[in-house]
Amino acid sequence: KSPFWLKVGLKVFVDQVACWEANDMDEPFMADGAPPPRYLDVVAFMWKFNDVLTQGSLLGGPVKGPFTARQCINLHKLLVVPVYLAMIYHFAGDLSLSQKWGPAAAVLLVVHGSYGFFWVYKDIWFPDPAWQIPMNVIGFVTIFVYPLGAYYLPMFCLVSQKCPLGYFGQGDEPWILALGLMVYIVGFFYHFSGDLQKYVQLKYQQPRQLITSGLMAHTRNPN
Repeated sequence: KSPFWLKVGLKVFVDQVACWEANDMDEPFMADGAPPPRYLDVVAFMWKFNDVLTQGSLLGGPVKGPFTARQCINLHKLLVVPVYLAMIYHFAGDLSLSQKWGPAAAVLLVVHGSYGFFWVYKDIWFPDPAWQIPMNVIGFVTIFVYPLGAYYLPMFCLVSQKCPLGYFGQGDEPWILALGLMVYIVGFFYHFSGDLQKYVQLKYQQPRQLITSGLMAHTRNPN
């Protein structure tokens, strides 16, 4: 038998995903329009907490700008290459990538930099409405520092060798680099294919409903 916590978690997931993907919402509610049961109080609390974190809504009132989440994310993505180059230059003294970790740094620079470029391209041509939410200066800075700032850590950890977690390899192992590239290519395919399917299907499918075909037939999070 499934444990109680798993049943509750699955119930919350099914109820909320069906609502969030089929409706434009300001508050969580049930798919049939009924008031949410008590166990969704936690969901409602997290919903409000997310507003504070992502939008800077410290006073609980509506946030009207002047920024949007997509601007914050896009700025972060476009800064990947210059930030990575600055890290390499700072810790190596040059950009030759002739150090022991040079091959891994080159691969990371290309894959993470290209990912950032294509993210912005995606946001222009098939954007996710979730990133259109307004945010003030507090929300912009908060999200840029965390969690987005944490995405700069891979290069920092590689070139500085100062991260507290353990290391495997030194950055010049062909098989580790090949495995990393393979994982990146697979993830890149699922991410952007999933976002494109979601954008097209929600735009042209009437009425809007939970997507259960294509990449989302077996997982709710292909992207």
